[in-house]
Amino acid sequence: MMRELSAAMELFEDGNTTSARNQLLHLADQQPRSKAVLYALLEVSSAMQDWHTFAYYSEQLLPLERGEDREETLNNLVFAFIQLLQPALAWQYAHELLIQHPDSELKEQVRSLVETAEPLLWQEIEETMGDTGFNREEKFELRIMHDRVRFLTEAGHAAEAIGVAEQLLEKIPTMLPILNNLSLSQFMLGNVDQAIATAQKVLDQDPENFHALGNLVRYHFLTAQFDPAQAYAQQLQQIESDTPDVEMKQAEAFAFLGDDEKVWAVYEKAKAKAADLNPVLLHLAAVASYRLGNEKTAWQLWQQAVKQQPSLEMAQQSLAEKRLPVGKRTIAWYWPFHYWFPQDFRQLMERHLGRNVQRMGKKGVERAMTSLLAERPYLTQLFPHILERGNRQAREFVLHFIRVVETPELLQLLYDFAQSPHGSDDLRLEAIQFISQHHPAMLPEDKQVPMWINGRQTELFMLGFEITNEPELVEGVSEAILDKYEVTYELLMEDKVVEAEPLLHEIIAEAPEFYSAYNQLAVVYEKQGRRQEARKLVEETHERFPDYLFARVALARMKIQEKRIEEARDLLKPMLMLPRLHISEFRALARAQMDLALANNQPESARAWLKMWQQVEEDNPEITEWAMRIDGPGQLLAGLQNLIGRGRNRR
Repeated sequence: MMRELSAAMELFEDGNTTSARNQLLHLADQQPRSKAVLYALLEVSSAMQDWHTFAYYSEQLLPLERGEDREETLNNLVFAFIQLLQPALAWQYAHELLIQHPDSELKEQVRSLVETAEPLLWQEIEETMGDTGFNREEKFELRIMHDRVRFLTEAGHAAEAIGVAEQLLEKIPTMLPILNNLSLSQFMLGNVDQAIATAQKVLDQDPENFHALGNLVRYHFLTAQFDPAQAYAQQLQQIESDTPDVEMKQAEAFAFLGDDEKVWAVYEKAKAKAADLNPVLLHLAAVASYRLGNEKTAWQLWQQAVKQQPSLEMAQQSLAEKRLPVGKRTIAWYWPFHYWFPQDFRQLMERHLGRNVQRMGKKGVERAMTSLLAERPYLTQLFPHILERGNRQAREFVLHFIRVVETPELLQLLYDFAQSPHGSDDLRLEAIQFISQHHPAMLPEDKQVPMWINGRQTELFMLGFEITNEPELVEGVSEAILDKYEVTYELLMEDKVVEAEPLLHEIIAEAPEFYSAYNQLAVVYEKQGRRQEARKLVEETHERFPDYLFARVALARMKIQEKRIEEARDLLKPMLMLPRLHISEFRALARAQMDLALANNQPESARAWLKMWQQVEEDNPEITEWAMRIDGPGQLLAGLQNLIGRGRNRR
């Protein structure tokens, strides 16, 4: 335990606060009575200003403490519940602190808080409870239970929230806020029908209860009941109220539905009503703004949300991507993983997959996933929405799921995601590579796939052939001719074209079917500036040997120079279907494809071909020349400056 605790605190000291908190939460589940773990968790959650975690685990710590330690924890609880706007719980712990620690250094401040809060709290209790037959002390206790249900629901402790809510509803069955929180907790635990029925009870008493309407949008959408979700969203849209929460629930509902315009409209309405807005609403407005094309406003809203609530990970993670290149960003997404899947989903996965997935094998995992889908048949209908509007973790889960199950409908979804602008480039490239490797029949005939790379749409060629260094076998050509051809090749490498030309004429006269000699002769003509002769020879060679790659590629590059782009593309297209290429053939094809991409104003496609070439032949000096041609010298200099800067930092 101490090793794990030390590792978590090292993460915290290195600035990885979220990872540290998550490790400590796991450790607290295993060691719930360890004061060392709880103290560490309080330190991390306090630094993150995650007051839900801080308050919950302060309450777990309280029974383990005595004396001054207990006094300090009570004071922490008062502070945390003030931050969470839970006045009854703050009052409860302040009252306990005064009674149990009458000599506390903080007694005057705490007494002032109690004396100020108590009449305000009582006034609110009287307005909400009225003449319910309970005395003053009982009403205070009921109000504390009311705040506790909301706190536990917001903190994600659904089972505990349900327990307290049911106790409270036994005494006052018609408390609508409690029914709403009960409904949310039921849904968190996967009890969808119960959650919907509880929300409907609220609407039966108050048809314009915006909390219940917003919850019903969420429940129906996340179970792929899209028509009812839209209907409840329309009802919710009509609600007008001075309560600031109404815009929050409206924005949340429209965010689930992916209606960016309505999310933004709700934000503007809320902004006109109040200066201080819910940080989650600011996150949703930022996402809508980014998706609608206003990136500058999105960054400002995320910054504002983090300033108001530093523990809001949705806004934190989004804002952290500001300095990333467009292609590496996962934004803009509305909801993280746990919003898309109820709390019981982990247990559901473990029940079907067990805890040792590695031992199951592909078939076993596939069977487990299929049986899981039988329990949650609506799940795959959510996948397109998760891939579009979920965070990286949620998207990765969907991609892994599809690659296991591999139904035609899911594979098409994977292919559509690869071509979309959603998520980071690497996830979409991963998706299209899976299609290319395992389901190549889904690709277009020319293997050119339109994709978004670095924020721009371009066409990528999906490499589907094997590249070899093995020498090509030439049939029907004598050893003497091959030796002579080797000499001409060396002469061309040394740029001795005049000496090479007569040898090539001799080879062609002796072996007229040896097509490689024609290609080399065309190179000789080109290097000597005899372009018309070179062009004529290339055309004749291609006509005589239509499957000869070098003649076809040479003719295509000539047509590119003449701006006859479609003719060049038609010439190159069959070469993309070849199952196997020699390295020299791949090199020639890559050059032609980059020429074609640049002539078509598609630098991203040219970069993709250059990257493929670099993976195959990293040390070829031509790669740097092509990089400068594609990006200009500026990009290369920037890369060098970056390397120099990193070197200085290391020193």
